[in-house]
Amino acid sequence: MQTPDELVGRNLAALRTERRLTVRGLSAAMGRLGLPMLPSVITKTEHGERRVSVNEMVALALVLNVPPTRLMLPVDDPDEQIWLVPCAPVTAKTAWRWAQAETSMTFGRLADLHDPETRDDEFVRESVPKWERTATAHQAVRRIWSLLRTVRAYLVSSDPSPPQSELVRELRRVVDEVEDLSDAMRAHNARPFYPAGQMLPEGEDSNAS
Repeated sequence: MQTPDELVGRNLAALRTERRLTVRGLSAAMGRLGLPMLPSVITKTEHGERRVSVNEMVALALVLNVPPTRLMLPVDDPDEQIWLVPCAPVTAKTAWRWAQAETSMTFGRLADLHDPETRDDEFVRESVPKWERTATAHQAVRRIWSLLRTVRAYLVSSDPSPPQSELVRELRRVVDEVEDLSDAMRAHNARPFYPAGQMLPEGEDSNAS
C-alpha cells in the first residue's frame, strides 16, 4: 500500500514511458517551463528517492498533459488501497471520487472533523470557484422563471383549458424541477436571486400580477 508521495514516482515513470519521453527529454521540457529538473533528479523521483514540490508536480503534469491528481493516485485497480492519510486506507476508486469532487471523505477520524449535517454541501460548494457558483445561481434563477412562465401561460390562457390531468402532470413536473434546482443552489450556497438592481431576469416585471 502506497501514499500519494510514493505513487508520484510510479505514475511519473509510467506516463513518461507512455509519452515516449526519455528522462533527458522530460528534463528539457521542464527547463522550458522554468522549473529545471536534472535527469538524475527525475530518475530519483521515479525511484521514490526524492519528493517533488507542488510547483514541480504542476509542471510535470503540464508536460505530460494530465491533471496533477493523475500523478498522485492509482489508476489500474479500483480496489487498490492507498494511504491518503495515516489514520485509514481507502480504495483507489474512493480516492478518485474525492479528487474529482464527487464525494467527501467520512472515514475514520475524519468523521469527527466536520458537521455531518453540512459536510457534503460544504464539500460540493468549495469544490468549484466562486464565479462558477454565481453562474449556477443565475442559471437556476432563469430556469425557475421559465418554468413559472409556463405555469402562468396555462393559468391565463384564453384558449380552452387543457385536460385537468395534463395540467396536473405539468405542474408536478414543474414542482419536481424547482425542487431539484433548489437542492443544487443550496449545495452551491447560492442565493436564489440576482444582485441588487437585478432581482429578475431581463424582461420580467417585478410588479406583474
